[in-house]
Amino acid sequence: AGGWMMCQHPQHGVLLKPAFPASASRLPASNHSNQASKTQATISQNPPEASANAAQAEQRLREQREAEQRMDQKRREEEAARAAKLREQQEAERRKAQQEQEMIRREAEAKQRAEEEKAQAALAVQLAAEQEQLLEAFAEAAASGDPSAIKKARDAAKKGGVPTKEIARVFALAQAQRPAE
Repeated sequence: AGGWMMCQHPQHGVLLKPAFPASASRLPASNHSNQASKTQATISQNPPEASANAAQAEQRLREQREAEQRMDQKRREEEAARAAKLREQQEAERRKAQQEQEMIRREAEAKQRAEEEKAQAALAVQLAAEQEQLLEAFAEAAASGDPSAIKKARDAAKKGGVPTKEIARVFALAQAQRPAE
């Protein structure tokens, strides 16, 4: 807001040095007073209008700053939401990969157990067949009555893992079938 300022005071003297040349102060009195009255009229008419324009300009600036702040806040929130969504997707992918690995591991363990059980079953069948042969050889030796053959067949059956009860049962049956001497 422009206007006139007092440069000289009757009690205090010169307040400000004029920025204009000294010749400008020597304008005719009618011209100087005419200009002053125009300026005074402009000032008296413009202050409410000027202050209203300034208030509107400040209001617009304030609204513009608030709109920019809202847009910045919205952008930050969108970025945070995108980052959170990306983290969730990555976490979901990690869990899915972990579940797939766990499933593959379980399938491999199940397959290995099945193979071991199959191998054990085959070994059990083979062992049972060997034990059956040892018991048959022991039964023949017991039926023959030769003590050294019985001892050799019994020791072989024990070494082959035939239970002692089974050896005793076969020996008792063989003795019962042998003719009395």
